[in-house]
Amino acid sequence: MTPRLPLPDVTRTDEALRSERFGDIYFQEADGLAETRHVFLDGNDLARRFAAITPRRPFVIGELGFGTGLNILAAAELFERVAPKEARLHLWSVEGYPFSRADLAEILNAHARRWPELHDLAERLTVAYPHPRPGFAQIEISERITLTLAFGTVEDMLARHAFRADAWFLDGFSPATNPEMWSEDILSNVAVHTRPGGSFATFTVAGHVRRALTEAGFNLEKRPGFGRKREMLTGTRTGTEDCVSPIQSVAVIGAGIAGAWAAFRAREAGFEVTLFDPNGPASGASGNPAGLVMPRLEAADNAPARFYREAWLYALRAYARHAPEALHPCPGEIRGEAARFRKVLETGLWHPEDLSLEEECVLAGRAALLSPKQAIETLTAGVDIRVQSISRLERQAAGVRLHLEEGHFDVDAVIVAAGPMSAPLLELTRDMSASRGQVDVFDGPLPTHILTDGSYVAPFEGRLIAGATYDKADFDERVRPDKPSTERNREAAEALLGTPPGLALACRASLRATTRDRHPITGPIFGGEAPETENAPTVFALTGLGSRGLVTAPILAAHLVALLTDSISPLETGGATLVDSARFAERRRRRGQT
Repeated sequence: MTPRLPLPDVTRTDEALRSERFGDIYFQEADGLAETRHVFLDGNDLARRFAAITPRRPFVIGELGFGTGLNILAAAELFERVAPKEARLHLWSVEGYPFSRADLAEILNAHARRWPELHDLAERLTVAYPHPRPGFAQIEISERITLTLAFGTVEDMLARHAFRADAWFLDGFSPATNPEMWSEDILSNVAVHTRPGGSFATFTVAGHVRRALTEAGFNLEKRPGFGRKREMLTGTRTGTEDCVSPIQSVAVIGAGIAGAWAAFRAREAGFEVTLFDPNGPASGASGNPAGLVMPRLEAADNAPARFYREAWLYALRAYARHAPEALHPCPGEIRGEAARFRKVLETGLWHPEDLSLEEECVLAGRAALLSPKQAIETLTAGVDIRVQSISRLERQAAGVRLHLEEGHFDVDAVIVAAGPMSAPLLELTRDMSASRGQVDVFDGPLPTHILTDGSYVAPFEGRLIAGATYDKADFDERVRPDKPSTERNREAAEALLGTPPGLALACRASLRATTRDRHPITGPIFGGEAPETENAPTVFALTGLGSRGLVTAPILAAHLVALLTDSISPLETGGATLVDSARFAERRRRRGQT
């Protein structure tokens, strides 16, 4: 069982907060913001570096010790003040003893009163801050500022996440009272997560900290400290900063929900985006009148459990922020075995607001329905959409050539999000399959909740939606609704409702793409060869989402664009490995050896 996150043991003294657990204050009582600016912002030379940020690669800051969020607010305020308008900032902060939403809201409100220049950012962070759950939560503070919160021990969180920071705020409690935060292993791992030429700043000059940072590869410098602290420490990692990726233009193939999110995130990151679909937007499964935004439950703490949990929570945040008109909150009941549901809750991965056990079902109080067509229209607004077929992809020395029905289109990189047709385009027909699914609309009765047990029924705009069937299909099959599927949906709906559904009003059939292990494929595709044979991938996949595309597409698109921009993925390494296409190439290699 995953241990639940311990709460901070805090007392307030005038303007300061004190951790009784560690016998130290969160920031200096005299002026915590001035201290943050002197130690962490000036110590990392952030005003100059923010002003010089180049497009398409966010500036990345890592922090040990989120605390009250003051350092994050100070960095964000400086960034908004001096960085170019096209620049972006990604922050990563770990906290082992996080404040609850209610407690942090009170603290952030106090920050805003004391330092008015932080008011707007403190309000945004208050709204975006999630209920702390073990693992990672990536939130958006503004259109240009993203924060990844890592809830857990420093050692575990660094090991679970792959990213490289341009600068670090080393702000744990005093090494004398919190030695685990300043161990040689931790500081060595900080160096691993630092770009060549990247920097750090910290308030402490303790001897064992200096030795560990020197051993990790940092060049150190002592500087005057803040207030009563005579000295502080800064340093840079040996080497020179990396160059920005040469990718400027991206083609997205497929205008369903996956392609729409890929196009949105790529455009947001500063890429020139062209979206291709032979039938236009929302022509496949994403053209259904509504779909579920429900969690997938695992009775263990493992990579799938964390991936699908965070995908659902991320999707709720992303739709609410970027396509709110398409999201319709509606609690959901997941029916099944109570014993299994108890194991799910015992993992400690879920907050009571997310899931609660009620007799033979789990209530997902934050579940929702989504109008995918409406979401796609919002996400692709302003994108160059071309209703054209792609017959094949040709890798070139620099970029990719898309062969069209007439002529070709050259681009630096391509993201294939074409559902079942992704398989032949990417030569993944051995690893993927297509299935036909049908949803039906009846005139009632309307339940108060979404009801699921493999099939589902849901109230939507005064009608009852029921689905969805699963039938094997060919990748290029033209599917149509049929009466046998309607009858199956009717029978499943009656079992869930306890009464027959009313008159059938409409139905729709479409194809889904599914992988052999039922997990999505997201990341670079190396033409069937091992990844080591390619130095600069230009072909990427976002496919195989099966029946959970509305839930997984938002986080997978963000993960993919993080790979393109060398920024911070919302996925921990276990989730990134789970969806990596290399898993299939490795299995084929092992089979070939035997």
